[in-house]
Amino acid sequence: VCSSDLPPDYIRMASNLGYDLSDDFVRYPRNLEEAHDAAIEVREERREAEKLKKAAEKDKSVRLKMKKVKKKMTMEIGNYVVRPAMSNTELVREGQQLHHCVGNGIYRDRILDGTSYILFLRRKDEPEKAYYTLEVEPSGKVRQAFGIRDSKPDWGVVGPVVKQIGKEVGRRWKASSKKKKNVTSAETVA
Repeated sequence: VCSSDLPPDYIRMASNLGYDLSDDFVRYPRNLEEAHDAAIEVREERREAEKLKKAAEKDKSVRLKMKKVKKKMTMEIGNYVVRPAMSNTELVREGQQLHHCVGNGIYRDRILDGTSYILFLRRKDEPEKAYYTLEVEPSGKVRQAFGIRDSKPDWGVVGPVVKQIGKEVGRRWKASSKKKKNVTSAETVA
């Protein structure tokens, strides 16, 4: 078998990944399918690492915004905990873990605009494991709720929790808006 007999995508990938193509082990793998799949995994890991690196460059603005609203978005409901994405890196990582689009930049912009926020719904017994991702407006409207690979929630199980999250977020935003108005009115009077 000569290298021209190997699938061109394997050779191209191996070259792009910096593999030593003068090495016979690389050029003529025992199991081409396994070598191909391994090269794809390496390529995807590098792409994900690059996305995280780029996301970290934009973390500061999201962190500053979320510091101000964290209390309004953090809660426990039954067997679940809810917390907001606190950085752009967390958005990207969530998208990578659940294989959906939350880390693509659109949601970072919405957070910075204050039009909606991303909340992580977790089981209390596994608070670090991605479960569902919610996009919630300050009014409490839940725009989206997705699990792994864009799966819809099991509404019989988490539907009531998602509704309660929306109501609680809306209530907390209203309460803080009233507090701000009262403080502003008191400052104006003084």
